[in-house]
Amino acid sequence: MVGINNRDILCLEKDSGNVSVTEKIAPHLRDVIKISASGIFNHYAGVW
Repeated sequence: MVGINNRDILCLEKDSGNVSVTEKIAPHLRDVIKISASGIFNHYAGVW
């Protein structure tokens, strides 16, 4: 199983719902389950 994050988490990029990173990477991953992730929620800071 491979999770593909569609955001740049180093700069705390917010989720735009764009899955273009998954679309680029997924075809190169064979024989694995692919999970596309694009959201993050920080409950303590109230950041979406």
